[in-house]
Amino acid sequence: MGPTEPTGPICDQRRPEAAGLLIVAYGNDLMGDDGAGPALAVQLGDDLPEGVRVIIRHQLTPELADDVSRSAHVVFVDARVPDGNLDAVLSPLVGHGAGAIGHVCDPASLMDIARTVFGAAPDAWLLSLPTSSMALGEGLSEIAADGVQHGISLLRQHMRSLGYTA
Repeated sequence: MGPTEPTGPICDQRRPEAAGLLIVAYGNDLMGDDGAGPALAVQLGDDLPEGVRVIIRHQLTPELADDVSRSAHVVFVDARVPDGNLDAVLSPLVGHGAGAIGHVCDPASLMDIARTVFGAAPDAWLLSLPTSSMALGEGLSEIAADGVQHGISLLRQHMRSLGYTA
């Protein structure tokens, strides 16, 4: 007897083990302020409330969809192209993504993949961090470093509002 086939569309199935808050911080720390997302995750440290876990990546890839689908909440943390706004901004992730381009995708596309392949996509937010330069080089500008500190404050406040407390 061979493997059994799913009885209904995968989109109708929910992952019963979905729980916790997943923080996905991404960016390239060899491209100046583009490394602000990973820098925030490192500075956030290991002293996190129960149920919160952090993944650091250089870029978002479709393989992260499994982790996303197993979470109750997701916050994507990324540097944004310099736009004159010096504040970190936390906003709900809405809409559909542009789709994965090869092995790289954006947060909304990753959510679409989680929903399509695993039948579950949690509530999600994007924490975008201010930058002044994404040129080749290590280290953050003062604008990005200040944005990381503001982002940590916003993220900790958001964790508390979702019920994740230390």
